[in-house]
Amino acid sequence: MLASILERILHGSRIGRLSTAFFLGLFFSVLGIFVALQTQIGFVALFIVSIAILPLVCKSISLSELLSGRVSSNSKYGFLFETIELRRKRWNARQFLSDFWPLFETYLMYFLAIFIAFVALGSLGELPFLTKIFSGQYGFFNPLETQISFQALMFNNIGVLLLGFLFAFIFEFGTTFVVVRNAIFWGLTLGFFINSFSGNPIGLLLIFPHLILEASGYFVSSIAGGVMSKSIIEEKIESERFRDLFTQVLVLLLVSILLVILAAGIETIVFNQLFPRIF
Repeated sequence: MLASILERILHGSRIGRLSTAFFLGLFFSVLGIFVALQTQIGFVALFIVSIAILPLVCKSISLSELLSGRVSSNSKYGFLFETIELRRKRWNARQFLSDFWPLFETYLMYFLAIFIAFVALGSLGELPFLTKIFSGQYGFFNPLETQISFQALMFNNIGVLLLGFLFAFIFEFGTTFVVVRNAIFWGLTLGFFINSFSGNPIGLLLIFPHLILEASGYFVSSIAGGVMSKSIIEEKIESERFRDLFTQVLVLLLVSILLVILAAGIETIVFNQLFPRIF
């Protein structure tokens, strides 16, 4: 209810779709953090943020739009006109990208908003208190001691990516959970590092290229899982349309794997070569 009210207010103020997603992600992150600190149960924040933004994602950009025609409404002279745009039986790459990109952008805005909120929490809060509350939702690293194996990191990231795909495939709205969980984990990890390490903070900017690439890979794979789940429900498995959708899902998975491999390569260079020189 609160999410829908805020969305309507922001929409009425003519704020753009992506700005609305960012503001709401930030608002519910702060709300989730407040409740988590009051209850001293860190996973409450994950639950609140995931549940809060779920109806907004479904309402603004539904995954079902990727599988069926769109309905656009237009009111003129007191009459309501609805235009139904039917899909061609066979998709092309340009059509699929035009459907997929707005969903990716929305998840990216939510991710950045949640990430920023939890970086601020981790960097400004009382470290022993926060690490106890958010146990299991963060990691620690030291740029002076951390040496990364590209192969181990690559296989780990691909494993996480496939788990995200399966989670989104099994659970209808698993994509949202994957996005929120990763944003909280990386936000707290970076925030705790800033809080406990007194080195050059500018060097931390080197983290963001591989962070965005890795997060993007997880988004793409999770969205692919959601599309696959809905295609099985909506389409006949033996139909040509299902085969086309299955091909598109495989392409998305391939793109997501390439993104996390590239991210792993950049992360290896940053931690093994650049961080020792900066810190």
